[in-house]
Amino acid sequence: MNTKGINLFRGCLTDHPRTCVLIKGLSALDLPQFGTKDVTAVRIDYKKADRMQALVVASVYLPIDTALPTKELEQLVTHCESKNLPLVIACDSNSHHTAWGSSECNARGIRLLEYLATTGLEIANIGAEPTFVAGNKRTVIDITLASGSLMQDMHAWEVSKEDTMSDHRRINFLLEQDKPASRYCRNPRRTNWEVFDKELSQSIGLWIGRVKSPADIERESTRVNSALINAYEKACPLRKVRGRHRVPWWNNELKKLKIKANRAFRIAYKSGSE
Repeated sequence: MNTKGINLFRGCLTDHPRTCVLIKGLSALDLPQFGTKDVTAVRIDYKKADRMQALVVASVYLPIDTALPTKELEQLVTHCESKNLPLVIACDSNSHHTAWGSSECNARGIRLLEYLATTGLEIANIGAEPTFVAGNKRTVIDITLASGSLMQDMHAWEVSKEDTMSDHRRINFLLEQDKPASRYCRNPRRTNWEVFDKELSQSIGLWIGRVKSPADIERESTRVNSALINAYEKACPLRKVRGRHRVPWWNNELKKLKIKANRAFRIAYKSGSE
């Protein structure tokens, strides 16, 4: 088995939630029927124990002036339970409860926990590291919820120490899946043209095929086409795709700025000042 990560809290998929899904090597399908300014949901298909499985990942924002649970949250949870679809929710709850690491409980937190008790969702948060940091205000209001069937496959839940350019900190965790199959491709830039010429000459040589009818044209064109393809495949063999693909806009200057920004964030975080 290979542990692959679904990385939550990295950017914005909706107008308000500070969450998104980083999907690498996975197929994803948007679920627009649940899409609102406060909810975004996608279905992810992945392989586990040699079987394809489906998973719904959602970003949910619970407005502080709205009663809990919200209609949008209930609809999403009810749909997944009725379809037997495991669900992961990255939730900005705007509520406090010791169940997810807050130092205190408020009415919203108690009401939300009461609702969660009626569902198959469990709280994946570990510890009490603040998820919302704005100056000297630090609270745990971001919750990762997951269906009970997924909890054994979730690992390494943590609040990232890197700056997100937001007052909400990124939350990471890993979801176990089968190791994806290796990918192979040909890079035309690495074609050995000497090998190509040699193979093509051996296949065709001094071509003197007779062409007297449309059938002859079809036969000989197929022969030439096959010779070209075979020569190219030998001159440019398949190679295993390794590592990550670099984005074209990333450079050393941005890398240095990222390091500088993270260093400044850590200093600001430790100071706790406005």
